[in-house]
Amino acid sequence: MNPAAGVLCLAKPGEWVERGQPVLELRADDESRFARAAEALTGAIEVGAEPPAANSPIIDRVDL
Repeated sequence: MNPAAGVLCLAKPGEWVERGQPVLELRADDESRFARAAEALTGAIEVGAEPPAANSPIIDRVDL
């Protein structure tokens, strides 16, 4: 893992975006890493006319 590399999300789920607007920004200290990162992100974003269904902020509950 490289602390100088990462993905910056420029749009939140459900946020309105325009055609051609960047929604992710890849960062790396070595340009050769971009192709592999872009490939890993293929299909990670879905853009549609309707916003996604709201998810609960609570994933699970632990009873003590």
